[in-house]
Amino acid sequence: MATKLLNWIDIDKIDWTWLSTNPAAIHLLEANQDKIDWHWLSQNPAAIHLLEANQDKIDWGVLSENPAAIHLLEANLDKIDWYSLSRNPAAIHLLETNPDKIRWCWLSANPAAIHLLQANQDKINWSVLSENPAAIHLLEANPDKISWYWLSGNTSMIPLLAANQDKINWDVLSENTAAINLLDANQDKINWELLSGNPNAINLLDANQDKIDWDVLSENPAAIRLLEANQDNINWVGLSKNPAAIRLLEKNQDKIAWWALSTNPSAIHLLQDNKSKINWMALSRNPAIFQYDYDAMRDKCGIFKEDLIKDRFHPRNLIAGKFKDWGIDGFDSDSEDE
Repeated sequence: MATKLLNWIDIDKIDWTWLSTNPAAIHLLEANQDKIDWHWLSQNPAAIHLLEANQDKIDWGVLSENPAAIHLLEANLDKIDWYSLSRNPAAIHLLETNPDKIRWCWLSANPAAIHLLQANQDKINWSVLSENPAAIHLLEANPDKISWYWLSGNTSMIPLLAANQDKINWDVLSENTAAINLLDANQDKINWELLSGNPNAINLLDANQDKIDWDVLSENPAAIRLLEANQDNINWVGLSKNPAAIRLLEKNQDKIAWWALSTNPSAIHLLQDNKSKINWMALSRNPAIFQYDYDAMRDKCGIFKEDLIKDRFHPRNLIAGKFKDWGIDGFDSDSEDE
């Protein structure tokens, strides 16, 4: 999808390193290839065609983790970083055909690799596997090998954690967005600082406001109602990053941390009205600085317009359509009987 910079963005102030990571920036990067940071572009899933045309500039270690780059990696097996590839959920068939090159520690974190891990249990890193959201059956079958610290943060493992509460790491669990019922039933074990960042814990935090870490809560996008009611406790740097806090920031512009706001995709109108306060490095990684380029899309579609019209109004399509209107199926306008 073609994009272009918003018309008020000063291209001379753009930070091209950060922009190279921005999936919305591909058309601008194509037109300014001398300014690209190729290391960071190599991780950009929208940049594959640009990387294909500049393979001598690719950072192959970074590209090996890029889920959109599999066909490019398949064609350059000698350049792959197999540690990085082992983490790549899109690379399973490539790993299956090169089992001697798999890095099993990193593969243990790969949710797409469970069948490979199941068949090679002696090679698993069980601490890393304990974080893998797809590994519940494998972990249930090997409870003595579980790292309960890492499992406590795994949102897919709540039944296993509930059955082994004496093994839970409650600090880690306090950040687990799926663990609210378990935390509610064990409030004396909660780490309230970490819970303050948990977007699913707002009811629990609302009922225990004296325990909230307000600095952490200020970045929590689910906490706006609670923050609006406690504005003296807000950390305005944290709030400036919060995409859900725009209404509150609009009313308190003298308290905004503008470098933090520059990363906030919901704050483009505020930034446009305060250009002198923008941090341009931070703004360069903000996907909202781009808009759809409808003129470019229309021009691109126009290439196919004539062929489409010719095909749509070809006699075979008009005749076949008429027969269908008459309730006659199976008409073939190209048959010998035509």
